[in-house]
Amino acid sequence: MRLFLIRHAIAMNREDFTGSDDLLRPLTDVGRKKARRAFRGFQRMYGRPDLILHSAATRAIETAEILAQVTGAPTDQTKLLNPGADYAAFLKLMSEYGDAADIEQLVLVGHEPDFSEILSGLVAPAADAAKGRAAFLHFDIKKASCIEVDLHAPGSGELLNFLSPKALRRLGKGGD
Repeated sequence: MRLFLIRHAIAMNREDFTGSDDLLRPLTDVGRKKARRAFRGFQRMYGRPDLILHSAATRAIETAEILAQVTGAPTDQTKLLNPGADYAAFLKLMSEYGDAADIEQLVLVGHEPDFSEILSGLVAPAADAAKGRAAFLHFDIKKASCIEVDLHAPGSGELLNFLSPKALRRLGKGGD
């Protein structure tokens, strides 16, 4: 299975958001526009994913909806991707979706530093096992970045691509 981790697009700054629930913080107009252009690049490179899963945060929902509009893929919400999701939540998510025969390309839309932890667990699960703790590699995952992983098993994979939003936008150039 091909797994894609996409961090939500540019959202309103926490300091500028007047709401009390951070889950309700939306994307900015610039974030929406840049995401649409970036996801055209995703679509050109990968086509239509089988499913887009996203957190319950408004910024992730809006990001997933833009990707769905561009690619025609269905979306579904899961609290297992909410801010604070960890590798254990990812493994639980994969137990629900990872064995589905009809899913060849799965997109997860979520947050940082959650995706760094999940990606660490996927590509370097035993890097620090001798010391009795899981490896944690920090990745600079920009908003609207796309990380492609070839998932060999629900908990391990090979990093294939790490595309910045700028690279995706370049791939998606043409026609508005």
